Amino acid sequence: MTLPSGMVRRLCIYAAAFAFMVVAPLPVHAHQDAQYWSSVGFDVKLCKKLKLSLGGELRFGNEMGTLYWASPDATLAYGFHEWF
Repeated sequence: MTLPSGMVRRLCIYAAAFAFMVVAPLPVHAHQDAQYWSSVGFDVKLCKKLKLSLGGELRFGNEMGTLYWASPDATLAYGFHEWF
């Protein structure tokens, strides 16, 4: 089974946006212990009954300079019947 070129391109764009939103936060210093929590997720419908969901959560602490929590998530869902 091969994916159409449009779907492959869309998946690459989603993966690049996901990587940018998760990896891009830079450390910022403040007077108090500032934190940055980021959460992002994407759903891609691969075919009529198959869906891929990618997501993740990152938490930065200690003046937003230390990554202390990372929670990646990937789900592949198949719908057997519309009523199920």
